[in-house]
Amino acid sequence: MAQRGRHASVKSHRRMQVLSFFVVTLVVLGLVSVTAAVTVLSTSRSTLAVVPKHHVNRPHKIPTDPRVVVAVSAALASRPGVTEVAVRDLVTGRSWLFGPSGPQMTASMVKVDIAATLLTMGPAHSPATKGTVAQLDPLTLLKPMIQNSDNAATDVLWNVIGGPDGLAAFNNRIGLVSTGTNHCTYCMGSPFPGWGITPSTPTDQLTLLANLVLPSKVVSAANQATILQLMEHVVPDQRWGASGGVPTGVTVALKNGWVPLGSFRWQVNSLGWVHGAGRNYLVAMMSAQNSNKEVGVATLNAIGTALWGALGPKP
Repeated sequence: MAQRGRHASVKSHRRMQVLSFFVVTLVVLGLVSVTAAVTVLSTSRSTLAVVPKHHVNRPHKIPTDPRVVVAVSAALASRPGVTEVAVRDLVTGRSWLFGPSGPQMTASMVKVDIAATLLTMGPAHSPATKGTVAQLDPLTLLKPMIQNSDNAATDVLWNVIGGPDGLAAFNNRIGLVSTGTNHCTYCMGSPFPGWGITPSTPTDQLTLLANLVLPSKVVSAANQATILQLMEHVVPDQRWGASGGVPTGVTVALKNGWVPLGSFRWQVNSLGWVHGAGRNYLVAMMSAQNSNKEVGVATLNAIGTALWGALGPKP
């Protein structure tokens, strides 16, 4: 009887051990599951925290007004080509990014970048300002470069700023992270030096424009005013894209660019600041793989019109 009692006691003890093992296992699994869940949440929060503000629809909170998303998405849906758009509403502080967000070629839009580089570098920073170039007075070339998109003036100023290296130095100062350089003399069959084949993104171009419109540690208020005044007086036949749908009397400072990059592969861009009639916003649009310039211009005009309507005061 005593031995039977001992066997019963041993079996009972073993049952308790097995039960304890299962309890501990369940607890451990539960903790692992909880830990995994917390890790996922933490990862999700960290991911959201590091996404650049142009990659979400709001810098501070989810917007309750979907007008911009609906309007721009509708404009893009019906258009050919590969188009990317970055928008910053200076009234609400909200930002939007549409499209694949990959680098595209700036074409003549880069002339704003060249102008800002020139005005911030000072006369003693480039050996190219000596001799013949100095006699041309580089500052007088800013007007035809911006207002008329004059390529010959741009060629001279490209050399004055030190070419791609000078441009890159300025871009680093203002925090452009996705804008490259091109050292070729004549690129992809283009008759112009590499400034027109500078790769960039709408997000970077918006950062450049913000350094001309908002207080900047790099571009002085006087230099901002010089460039913006030129951009506000671009010749009429080059006023499209950012100015699409904008009525007379509203101030639009813009610079557009267009270049053929092969058969049926036109690059068409627009960079602009629109302010007036209850609106104040920055926009950068880059559209690749258009069959011709006119197709790209029509796409950017459609987006400009959509933005003008969507960013107005609520009815």
